Amino acid sequence: MTCNRSVHWVYVNIGESVVLNGSCFNKTNGQWIGPNKKCVDPKASIAYTQGLVLNGKLNRSKYQVVGGYDITKCNLQITNFLSDDDGIYKCRYIESLTFYVDVYNVVATTKVTRKDTGHCSRDIVSHNVHAQINEINMNYAEVAFGVQPSTHRFIIHGNDDRTVYSEIDHAMKAEPLPSSSSESEDD
Repeated sequence: MTCNRSVHWVYVNIGESVVLNGSCFNKTNGQWIGPNKKCVDPKASIAYTQGLVLNGKLNRSKYQVVGGYDITKCNLQITNFLSDDDGIYKCRYIESLTFYVDVYNVVATTKVTRKDTGHCSRDIVSHNVHAQINEINMNYAEVAFGVQPSTHRFIIHGNDDRTVYSEIDHAMKAEPLPSSSSESEDD
């Protein structure tokens, strides 16, 4: 059996809903797992669904399963997303002798609109998602930069002696340097 894994980063405005797409074919083939909010370990997870059936320990007004076996969809909907809901959500299922794992790294953000430019940006509000290590030991870091006006004059050093690479004639060939049997300090 082969394994197919996909990883997605999802940023959700605080208080909004998010729908994570998943597949399921019957009650035993399709499962959502997600962060265990009652455990201190940030890597701990629990089953959120089995097929289209939501775990009875979860808040039904916050979590819902949307879809059906006839359309092979069991999407996980999370309403009123907060920074406490940050974490890794996985949908696991088997199709044609392939084990699929769809991984969603979901992070709460706030939408910030600058009054002077009207541009929107997102700021990460989660305090516990500065660095996450996923199961294959890849490090991810969430970084948010604030825009600040600059009062400094920028100087490019080395601009006088720069090489203009567009003017190099690549058709020219040079003879190789003669080989030396003794080693020098420059080698």
